[in-house]
Amino acid sequence: MLINRHKINMTNIYILFFVFNMLFNMLAFTGIKAYTLYVSSLVILYALILFFAVIIDLKTLFKDLCYLAVLGIYCLFSTFVTGGGIGSVLSNMLPLVLLCCLELYEVDQKFKFIICACAVLMVVVFATMSVIMTEYNHWLLGEINPNTVGIFTVSLFALWCTFTKFIGWKEKLLFVLFLLLSIMTIINVMARTSLIGMCVYLVLFVIPSRYFTPKFTFVVHIFVVLVALLLPLVYLYMYRNGVQLTLFGKNLFTGREGVWEKMFAFMDEKGAMGWLYGIGSHTAIHGEKFNSHNSYYSITACFGVFGLIGFVLFYVLKLKNVIKYSQDKEIKNLFIIFITMCFMSGFETLFNVFSTTFVIFLPLGMAMCRARKLEKESRLSAKLDMLQ
Repeated sequence: MLINRHKINMTNIYILFFVFNMLFNMLAFTGIKAYTLYVSSLVILYALILFFAVIIDLKTLFKDLCYLAVLGIYCLFSTFVTGGGIGSVLSNMLPLVLLCCLELYEVDQKFKFIICACAVLMVVVFATMSVIMTEYNHWLLGEINPNTVGIFTVSLFALWCTFTKFIGWKEKLLFVLFLLLSIMTIINVMARTSLIGMCVYLVLFVIPSRYFTPKFTFVVHIFVVLVALLLPLVYLYMYRNGVQLTLFGKNLFTGREGVWEKMFAFMDEKGAMGWLYGIGSHTAIHGEKFNSHNSYYSITACFGVFGLIGFVLFYVLKLKNVIKYSQDKEIKNLFIIFITMCFMSGFETLFNVFSTTFVIFLPLGMAMCRARKLEKESRLSAKLDMLQ
């Protein structure tokens, strides 16, 4: 069942989270390089507030919480085996709690309008900041976080497209202008993964929703995830064979190849235990805290293949209705945002980082909520047909 919104106005909480998340991402244009590390635990705030908001109807979340409890116990066991930190369990598990809670609340037109208005405002601000940074400081990689800027720009543009109706030429012209502004921002900060992600989103966006049958949607999603899983392997193969490519004036190989090579080497050193239970979140690579720059291998490194299977299975169970009703235009447009992020996760760690968690899971949660509503209506209609 969906939560009775008369009990608590979740729109105001959504607005608070969304605006706070946008303001916080302005730090991407500061010299605070490690801000996503020491505040990533603030995702706890999102999860706990929503959890206590829905505790009034705990029965709705019972099955999900049971599954997450079992997965959490395994993750804790894995950290005991590998010597990893409990923080890695919280940062990976709590976003799933957040997603379960987001599924229960329908957002109103007020929140959708605020999303569109804030998206335009923030991309304009990001574009202006990116021009200032490149004009007066040239390119100072140590001064900004280009990946955060790029990911957030793609997310905001996609959310704006979802809730904007392109009826007349004015709306279509606005779409072109906003797209150019977003791409300019991404190019200015040289966020190559985000530029490719934007291309993936646009390809999916222009495909009419009627073609997004459950089978087609499932195949597309699986294909994107497989590509993201194979990217590091292809990347390493090219690096080891001396392939040299440049994009935006930057060499294709900027350090991720070293991280992935070390990660695989550490897991191989531990043999079967390394692959089954991971190498732990405290593993240091090149003298720094481990960051796999790949969401899937990040989970594998922390909790092993068993952990990755557990997380993937959770998404499979939650996405069942979304895929079933993927021909619904709003569900399709919300879900392709998540598909895009699944692709970008091949080069970035997105699903457990505070700066990106809410803007990624918000559209997915909204898609799940609408699919849940359509499933409920379908079952009710079937019962009425049986009675007649």
